Amino acid sequence: TRMAQVSFDRANDIAKQVKNMPTATEKRKKSEEAKLAFAKAIPMYQYIVDNYGNSKNGKTSAYLLAICQTAARNYKEGAKLFLRYVELERNWDKKSEQELWRIGDAQLRASQNYFDLANSLEKEAKALKKKSKNAPTAKEMGRADEVANTPAATETPAKPTDKDAKVENNKAPNKTEQVATEQTQEDPEAVIARIEKPVTREDYMALADAKQRLAKTYYKLAIENLNTLIKWVQPGALVASDHSSKASQKIPKIKERAYSLIGWAYDGIGDVDNAIRSFNDFIDKFPNSKLVPQSMLRLGMLYLQKEETNKAADVLDKLSERFPEEGKKALPKLAKALYETEKYSKSIETISKIFNDKKSSLSIAQLRWVAKNLQDCEGKHPKEGAELSLRASVILLEELKKPMLSDWLGKAKANAIKSNNKALAKALANIKEQILMNAGSAAYYAGKYKDTVDYLTRLLGNSKTPYFWKAHFLRAEGYMRLKQYEKAISDDFAEMSMTYLSMKNQKQSIYNKIQSKIGDCYVAMQEYGKAAAAYNNVTLTLMSSDVDENDKDEIADVEEKAPVSAEEKVEQQKWLEYAVFMDACCQNKLGKEKEVQYLLDLYRKNFAQGRYSSQLNSLPSPDDMYKKQYPEITK
Repeated sequence: TRMAQVSFDRANDIAKQVKNMPTATEKRKKSEEAKLAFAKAIPMYQYIVDNYGNSKNGKTSAYLLAICQTAARNYKEGAKLFLRYVELERNWDKKSEQELWRIGDAQLRASQNYFDLANSLEKEAKALKKKSKNAPTAKEMGRADEVANTPAATETPAKPTDKDAKVENNKAPNKTEQVATEQTQEDPEAVIARIEKPVTREDYMALADAKQRLAKTYYKLAIENLNTLIKWVQPGALVASDHSSKASQKIPKIKERAYSLIGWAYDGIGDVDNAIRSFNDFIDKFPNSKLVPQSMLRLGMLYLQKEETNKAADVLDKLSERFPEEGKKALPKLAKALYETEKYSKSIETISKIFNDKKSSLSIAQLRWVAKNLQDCEGKHPKEGAELSLRASVILLEELKKPMLSDWLGKAKANAIKSNNKALAKALANIKEQILMNAGSAAYYAGKYKDTVDYLTRLLGNSKTPYFWKAHFLRAEGYMRLKQYEKAISDDFAEMSMTYLSMKNQKQSIYNKIQSKIGDCYVAMQEYGKAAAAYNNVTLTLMSSDVDENDKDEIADVEEKAPVSAEEKVEQQKWLEYAVFMDACCQNKLGKEKEVQYLLDLYRKNFAQGRYSSQLNSLPSPDDMYKKQYPEITK
């Protein structure tokens, strides 16, 4: 017994040192040391329990054995041992030696073990799914015969493990998920035993699915044991009937933890309604608990998941009022969750609230999210969102002058490249270009076109930027809205044309768009002949009626060797149709009836149900078309 106690105390001392370690690496190392130390004590306590289990010392050793198994991260065994201890304590003959509060403590620890086991299985499942993306399929491995005999290896919807900010998209399950839920599945533990070392994508997904299903089993065991414990801590019940001084200290903490944990366990199995009920129950019963802020945050996210945005906002507003520090963390997560559920105006309103509160601030990562997303809102481009994106971008560009590397790159990457000046400079340059692109785009949708031009000119100082096309097209739009049409043509469209001609893998849609936009600029300047010539550069690609049949065969051969994606074809056709129609409008303005008739016939032949079909019998002036395209310029 003494040897076991010495071993336990040593392990416990090591475990206490973990939180004082200066770095995450050292903490992990010390934690592993503690785990091994507890594991060494297990056989000693097991010997005492096996041989002296009916003695007081044996009973105490049974409890400490369960603690050792838990500390060694043998959660399942630890849970079973705690539940055995519960039965041992409940049936102890010598009532004077009974410690009823320990029954509650052991029941709670068993529940916590099942919860931790479920949580670790979820993390493993997530990691396996990630690895599966790079794994070869069974067919690729030449194992198609094994696939036919392997139980379903499809992915089932997994509960995200980030308890602080989980919002599921309101999407119908895909066909793969439906198949997975409809068919009979192999026992998860059998799958885990069978696929010891996954190789194929199917192996990884089958293993991930098994671990995910097993996680739910353990969450349910946690719920079952917590519900029992909650009954026991009610006035006059088993655990609450212990009125010893020790019990008066321990039982309130046991009760608080039980009411808190059950909400997370219901959340683990995806039972949103019971999770909400449990979190509300905990917050009402223990308003001053240190665990309340985290529970309020999760409660708010669950309301969002149910699309009860008013309740979510109410909970998170109260969180900000009662726990300002936690509230600062909550609002950005609320904004992101609202955005992901397409509540864009509410998301913008939340971020605006943060910006206007001098006591609140956003992290670098949160600012980057704002800079990228609020100007977009799934293509809606609200001005208020764009203004916030621009504001975030301005802050980021200033912060980037003296960057805290871990904030921008993450601790791991920052440590890996901080001594490599070339890699570090490249990483920061890439980030700066991304911010400049976001700033230029945000300024554009905020109506600040001069700022758009300024930011994108800075970005395009690097002619090899990955944002070359996007930035040039957008800067040109900025120039056009500033009515600097010659600048748009010379600085952007001409530059893009030269680059396009030097490309090996050309996209016809880019050429079509460049020429169409040049045509628009000339229309704005009322130079209709030049406009028609630009549109005609696109129209010529349709004028194939005079092409020799042999030439057509050669063209077909080239097209066959260079297949075009569906998206590219759509984009090509969009600008092609526009160019043909605008060419006709310009020729009509110039009084060239023959050219107009040819272009109308060409349009009807190629775009029978086109966007402009209804206007063919009475062509609008190119100026009217331009006003429709750019109403804010021509007001």
